[in-house]
Amino acid sequence: MKWQQCGRSDFMAWTEIRAGDPATPEQINTLGYQTDQAVTASQEALSTANTALTTVNELDKGLIITIAPYNSTQKNNAKIVLNGSNDAQAINDCVESLTDGGLLHFLDGDIIMTGNDTIILRDKISIKGSGNSTRFRLSGNAIGFSQVSGDGTLRNISLMNFQILGDYDTVPTTQTVGVKLTCQESIFSGLKVLACKDGMNLDGGYPDAQSIMNYISMCSFLSNARYGVRLGTDSNVSQCLIGDNGNPETMSNVEYDACGILISGWGNNISNNHIYKNQYQIRAEWTVGNIITSNMFESGYREDILFAGRAHSNNVNGNSFGGKDRNAVGDYSVYNCITFDGSPSGEGSMRNTIVGNSLVYYAPELTEKTPYNYFVEECINCDYNVVANNVLNGYYKKEMAVLFVGKNSKATNATQIIVAPYNSVQKDSAQTILNGDYFDAERINNAIAQLINGGKILLLDGTINLHQAIRPKSNIIIEGSGDGTVFKVKADIDAIENTEIVFNGILRDFLIDGNKAEVSYSNGGNALHLFMSHSTVERVKTQNIKKSALLLNWDSNVADTMGYLNKILHCEFEDSEDEAVKWGWRTTDSWFCYNNVGSTKANLRIEGGSCRFIGNHLDGSPEYNIYMGGGCEVVSFSQNVIENAQKHAVFLEKPGYATSYKSVSFNDNLIRGCSRSSSGMYDLINMSGYDASHKNELVQITNNRMINSNVEKPRFCVNADYTGNMIISGNVFSGYNESVPINITENCSNCVDANNIESQ
Repeated sequence: MKWQQCGRSDFMAWTEIRAGDPATPEQINTLGYQTDQAVTASQEALSTANTALTTVNELDKGLIITIAPYNSTQKNNAKIVLNGSNDAQAINDCVESLTDGGLLHFLDGDIIMTGNDTIILRDKISIKGSGNSTRFRLSGNAIGFSQVSGDGTLRNISLMNFQILGDYDTVPTTQTVGVKLTCQESIFSGLKVLACKDGMNLDGGYPDAQSIMNYISMCSFLSNARYGVRLGTDSNVSQCLIGDNGNPETMSNVEYDACGILISGWGNNISNNHIYKNQYQIRAEWTVGNIITSNMFESGYREDILFAGRAHSNNVNGNSFGGKDRNAVGDYSVYNCITFDGSPSGEGSMRNTIVGNSLVYYAPELTEKTPYNYFVEECINCDYNVVANNVLNGYYKKEMAVLFVGKNSKATNATQIIVAPYNSVQKDSAQTILNGDYFDAERINNAIAQLINGGKILLLDGTINLHQAIRPKSNIIIEGSGDGTVFKVKADIDAIENTEIVFNGILRDFLIDGNKAEVSYSNGGNALHLFMSHSTVERVKTQNIKKSALLLNWDSNVADTMGYLNKILHCEFEDSEDEAVKWGWRTTDSWFCYNNVGSTKANLRIEGGSCRFIGNHLDGSPEYNIYMGGGCEVVSFSQNVIENAQKHAVFLEKPGYATSYKSVSFNDNLIRGCSRSSSGMYDLINMSGYDASHKNELVQITNNRMINSNVEKPRFCVNADYTGNMIISGNVFSGYNESVPINITENCSNCVDANNIESQ
């Protein structure tokens, strides 16, 4: 317009000059100056007009088309306004006009697509909305975005910042699909796809086409009947919210591939997503080289990750697995966290790695959640898979977290799980927090089961109520925080009891309260009921124990083999109504050192050897301090304080069968104050073999102080029957009742009594 006004003024000036008198020089100069100005202005105006014309032409070609839905609040800013009844066709006309790609920019409002409507995309087409205020509403069998079958792989598609809303939640017979494309190098960002039959299918199944190198980020795929998103190959899904897809409790006619993410190709990267409440969280079929990392899984129904068919060289690392849906109707506990299925082809899975994941799930009540079956389970034809360095606190039905089939598959975990009792003052530092309820022991046992090939359960301060026994395992350390960690028994159980032999186990630094005043015991009542080999119990305290503080390899309920090289160190086994320690004959080459033992019956009942008992304090007014039965051999007692027995301090009972005691020694002990139930009736050491043919052999009693200062006196310091090859030397005897401290019967032979100090 500016250019036109300027031209009109010049024309009038020239006609005035031509119609009148000849122009004066001044008029000519003025006219020339005006003409120069007009030319310059005309050139500027022409440039502006050309620019505007170029923009108009581009819009006419369709490079940028702004579209307003029928109910948009911004219709005045749009080139095209939809009418809400034939929206897909109008949009497709715009796509057709984008002959070399371009952008359709949708303003706020609802785009209505019904029946078999679909928006058909072409190469280089971008669709951009105005965020959640732009809504593509699908019903019937509408597909939000698709392509012409036979077009091959589309390239450089971009869908950004809008919602696609199906109606499957209200009309479950519809077949709405949010996106169905076979595309390459395309971007999908800021989308929200809800309540469709399928959310986004990027492996659309179009003939002779393949989806590769696509990028999906910051999208939400929620409440879709079958799957949230389906991938092809070499694609990325990151920072997305993927939930409630294929939910068996809200969707009807759920199909086999109902899941959050369905992987149909190779080399995909699934990272940093929140994946929850899907029937299968991720289902991968015939896949190779996928990476699943740094995702949060929670509240699923079946597997968190199911590898179906062939699965090679996939990597699952750094994820957090949050357990099953605690409110699920029905039992989903037959499903694992990760499964290599092999079906339907019968193919196996090889060289997959599952490393550095953690299970962080915590439920206030165990009854509110459904357990996994295994953490990882292989199918037939699987091999060379590795499960390593995972921190697993979850609830599993199986005692072991991993079920391997392949002989070369490996599971290694050497890690620590921190468990806090319900009343711990250190809860914030724990991975598992107990409730003080019926399920505390089960939660701890589940944590123990997840420490594959070794690790530690670290129990913080507080009270752990036991309605079930704690079950130690091989290569596992169960460690408390000293006296501050209390196992308090609440049922008729043994507090800690293994059901399989434990190798290289360690129990230490906690207290077991048998709570005998409150619990009516019948079958239980022991603090530690263990079958162990090469294992250690140290700095464990017991109190209020109805039966025994420790049964070590005592019975055959676990095994009938030998348990070697065990160590019981620095423990305080107090207040047992039965024998405090029952040392079974299956225990050999072991140590009982620096412990404090008190009980009503014997402090120690020993039937095993070869064993060493060093530096212990045996007290508490027991029936016997040491009671030996059967034919113990190679047993050494040294540097112990043995005192205040009601009967014999040390009693090697006459065997009930044809055997005897061999290589038993008592050196450098303090033995005193026995026979308290009846003065002069019992001995400090009383021993007998079976008969003349089965005498005790190689008995050594040297350098002991065998004294008494109580009113009740022992009968003899040493009283031996059917014993041969015995040395009694270098001892100090005092406070005995008889005239001599030693009584060696006529059934004994080759016994030496020398260099003792006697003082009645």
